[in-house]
Amino acid sequence: MLTQVSLPYDVLSKTQIEEYLKSPNHIMHLEAGKRAGEALPNPYTHAKENLERMLSENFFTQLGEACYVVTQERFMLGGVQKTINRIWGLVPNQDYIDGQVMRHENTRENDLKDRVDLLNELEGFKTKPTWLAVRDKRGSLEKFMENAIEVAGEYLGETNGRELTVAYITTQVDIDMLKKILQNEKSLILDGHHGFAASKEYGQDKDGGHKFMLCAISSEHNPGYAILPTYRILGKKFRKLTKEFEMTDIQIMDKNNIQSELADLPYHFAVIQDDKIKVFKLKDKYKPDGNPLEQLDVYQLHSRLLEPSGFKNGELDYDADLSQAIEKGKYVIYVRPPTQKQVWALTESGKTTPPKSTLYVPKLLSGLFNYNPN
Repeated sequence: MLTQVSLPYDVLSKTQIEEYLKSPNHIMHLEAGKRAGEALPNPYTHAKENLERMLSENFFTQLGEACYVVTQERFMLGGVQKTINRIWGLVPNQDYIDGQVMRHENTRENDLKDRVDLLNELEGFKTKPTWLAVRDKRGSLEKFMENAIEVAGEYLGETNGRELTVAYITTQVDIDMLKKILQNEKSLILDGHHGFAASKEYGQDKDGGHKFMLCAISSEHNPGYAILPTYRILGKKFRKLTKEFEMTDIQIMDKNNIQSELADLPYHFAVIQDDKIKVFKLKDKYKPDGNPLEQLDVYQLHSRLLEPSGFKNGELDYDADLSQAIEKGKYVIYVRPPTQKQVWALTESGKTTPPKSTLYVPKLLSGLFNYNPN
């Protein structure tokens, strides 16, 4: 089973996607999206027939009607062993509408349409879940997940750089306990903003199972994750360089380790062009007040430089891999991601960041658990 799942298509390279598509039952036959500049055929054209074939061949194993799943993943991050527990289940789209499920990033119109197109083609079948986090101040959810793994954990093996163990929650006693733990918790979307928004849009005029989103929930009590940067890619110069920043050319030893190289420097973001790096620091008289959104480097980048220069969200390209970003564009921007404390403060104040402000890892695996509302 683990050979047929992968990271989501939007973090895979063209080569990786093409390799996965060689396997007739790989989940990428359903998920791979339309990506600009690539010569891949449109996978959505045949997504429905691929799904029907995989269902008819019993490729998927159906879990019990009343069932949650706990996953424990062990992985290396920056040379350090990490563990993250997540519990998988269905969350009502209404929670997104009512603010019980909170978003911290703005969505991009093209990406949202892409996710809705896929749901339309697959008639609501969902392969890519949304990752949520709850504060879990008492650690009740984390203890519940740890206990489930300890008592009933089943080791599945290694895939995509992580060792995976699962436990199935099927007794009514455990399900009632889980619901009690989560009943007053608001949740924060860490990854999958477009997926949840697409699920809401797709299901708004439908009934039954179409009004739910497949989600995996982790606890802030022991998060086990990291927030990494996403690089902005530009094909042309800034049209307008604002006077609000001090700009300094610097030399670094290792461009691919820019986050560590710049760690001790006072700056808001850096622009990479060939072998040149220019750091931008907001002048003291323009320093933001206590507004949680204005405290973010990514907000200062977009509001004071990219938008005045005519770069709109839909005109920017993004990549989590610096070497790939440099290949794609003439100018690459590195901006520090916000801390999780900043993300919660921002979200609870009712504000949202520009798209691609955070990259939470380890990302959820596509195809490990899927949801068929039909």
